[in-house]
Amino acid sequence: MVGETTALSGLKRRGFLAGAGAVAAGLGTTHDAHAATAQLAGPLVRRDVWSLSAPWNAYTEAYARAVRLMQQRDPRDPTSWAFQAAIHGTFSSPEDPTWNQCQHQSWHFFPWHRVYLYYFERIVRAAVAQIGGPSDWALPYWNWDRPFPSNTLPQAFRVPQLPDGSENPLYLPLRRTDAMMAGFQFTTRQTSTVKAMRTTQFATPDGRRSFGGGMQPVAQFAGALGAMEKQPHNVIHVQIGSRARPNCTGGWMGVIKCAANDPVFFLHHANVDRLWDVWLAQGGGRANPTDTAWLNQPFTMYDENGQPVTLRSRDVVDTAGQLGVVYG
Repeated sequence: MVGETTALSGLKRRGFLAGAGAVAAGLGTTHDAHAATAQLAGPLVRRDVWSLSAPWNAYTEAYARAVRLMQQRDPRDPTSWAFQAAIHGTFSSPEDPTWNQCQHQSWHFFPWHRVYLYYFERIVRAAVAQIGGPSDWALPYWNWDRPFPSNTLPQAFRVPQLPDGSENPLYLPLRRTDAMMAGFQFTTRQTSTVKAMRTTQFATPDGRRSFGGGMQPVAQFAGALGAMEKQPHNVIHVQIGSRARPNCTGGWMGVIKCAANDPVFFLHHANVDRLWDVWLAQGGGRANPTDTAWLNQPFTMYDENGQPVTLRSRDVVDTAGQLGVVYG
């Protein structure tokens, strides 16, 4: 592993620093390609967080309360906040086989994060139901590539209290930059997706001139960065939490093994996931890979019951038809 802190500084040029970790195998998992559509009669709508009342509305308040509930669970529980964050990255040891398995710098970046978001969302939705939240709750997304106020940290992540006066678990001033907490506005240069959207190939052997990354085997850091991961994905990560220190004692979003501890991580990645669909919708020869090495690659997560489940890339190419999720 390169770098003890695995910091994300300088990501616009280099991407995430290399790290250890691999996709778990042999966990006795079940294949779960149609679980979402079996749960609901219609698709779940992921809403733009800035289209909702700020700071609080039924969906952001339910998210905050569900986060708090998950944070109270035993860290060994796969549905706990600590365990879910560790799937993406952690300094904790001994490691669970499913920890530190995030895929970066390769064509697995998009499908792995889509599977991760999907099961995370199911776990949160179960917690929302437990606390009596909206039955149609879905993970909001943060479209930072729009004018003010969308280009600022959503207000629910900047206020210290929930409507009832209790502590807000989304408020993390010590884990984000002072500027972001004060309402810093991303510049269009930081948030622009123009270069990534101009690419017409999802993957290339070395990742150059690709939307999604290089045609590399699964690895937490494969060294073949795609255009969208480089800009704006990485840039946003660094801007939010660049005060990197060892073992998650500083900013979280700027450190790969800490990033998913921050609840805003998931709204950021929901937007990145949405942009995959936007890229495809442009046409002009844009398409997902047809290689079996990509289509059949399995990724193992845990569902809302704490059971291991596996989806392949081919199972998540259609968010509405296969996962029962649409972006509003």
